[in-house]
Amino acid sequence: MTLIKGQKFSGTEVILDDNFFLECSFENCTFVYFGGPLKWDKCAFSGELKFDPKGCAQRVLKFLVFFGILRYDSMPQPKPPSSGDVEEPVKTKPTDKIQ
Repeated sequence: MTLIKGQKFSGTEVILDDNFFLECSFENCTFVYFGGPLKWDKCAFSGELKFDPKGCAQRVLKFLVFFGILRYDSMPQPKPPSSGDVEEPVKTKPTDKIQ
């Protein structure tokens, strides 16, 4: 994990994965996240902040939206899943046998 200390980010994309942000400030930034480890401590956030999930992080969000765990309107960045993005669960009756 890379330590990033005391840096000011303004109006830029910030890759979160594999970084430890210490005493940094973020203003009008887009956070890009692929699902890897990250950490921040004593950071300040202001302005319009956006979240842009990619790869694994985007697939997890689509999964959570698909199963109603996360509402799409609370996460405006990822597009809603289509039927091809996540497989429909198999519907079984209580008497059906699992093969």
